[in-house]
Amino acid sequence: MPDVAGLQTRIEITTTHETEDWVNQVSWAPDGSEVYAACADGAVLAVPARGDGGIREVHRHEGAATCLSISPDGVIASGGHDGTVRVDGRTTRLGEGDWIERVTWRPDGGRIAAACGRSVYLLGVDGTPEAESSPLGATVTCLAWHPKGVNVAAGSYGGVKVLRGRDGTLATELPWKGSVLELTVSPDGRRLAHGNQDSTVHFWDIAKKRELHMWGYETKVRELAWRHDGRFLATGGGSSITIWDFSGKGPEGSRPLELDQHAAPVSWLGFRPANRMLASVAGDGMLVLWETRASGPVVSAVAFDEPLSVASWSPDGKRIAVGGTGGTVGICEVLEA
Repeated sequence: MPDVAGLQTRIEITTTHETEDWVNQVSWAPDGSEVYAACADGAVLAVPARGDGGIREVHRHEGAATCLSISPDGVIASGGHDGTVRVDGRTTRLGEGDWIERVTWRPDGGRIAAACGRSVYLLGVDGTPEAESSPLGATVTCLAWHPKGVNVAAGSYGGVKVLRGRDGTLATELPWKGSVLELTVSPDGRRLAHGNQDSTVHFWDIAKKRELHMWGYETKVRELAWRHDGRFLATGGGSSITIWDFSGKGPEGSRPLELDQHAAPVSWLGFRPANRMLASVAGDGMLVLWETRASGPVVSAVAFDEPLSVASWSPDGKRIAVGGTGGTVGICEVLEA
């Protein structure tokens, strides 16, 4: 573990809870009172953030609970291997034999987008299907709403389709000859980045369809995170973290900042809300907090007894929830000197 003596910010494990199986996703309640976990045994669980009370089951899927999303007013939507989306007490089955790869609320909480097979489904706030896209060329692997909710981007083999948020029709296409695994839209809605099966990252200026390709990653890239102001994009794709600077002329021809501390591939990245600090977790069981203002030194780190698969910042940026491959859900507090 790094030496954190004398540092002004540190991170501390405050509580841990044990679930039955691998944690696929964690997400916070808007008020920070609970953490929700989608687990491989099919359960979607509410875990108390302060250690008071027990774990309660919110949803249960047949097969794994693959994904979840929380609306701004705290409504939980989850998807699973059973091909269903569950919203409060309603269960909606989508497609024919395909599982739900992603489910995500529109930023204003007015609609849900779900990826199932080759289609994107748009659902109402109660989970009622309202629109369906035309089939994409391959299975939809990832989704991201435009920050204003006007469109939703869908990634698959062959690139990204930007669909209209009102009816799922095609707004624009960002073609790329490869398999897209993850994508993210910048906070200002101008740029889109996607990580790929062939260990590359592709950047787009959406309006101009100007593109930039970055390669040389150790592994396929699923870990992407924009800073709140859109200046920096952090990427995984191995045990190192690469941070690209989009100020000025952008990252083309520049040397990115590289952060090295993990002993296994990174599994999640996230910038602290409205802050320049970055958190990362990896298969080495470490949660690391980075200061990216200068050369990117480690601020603090804590170790868990199992590989970590996912994490999430609390809405106020004062805590981080992590999920592990053995079923652990941990709550960590960021302490300021």
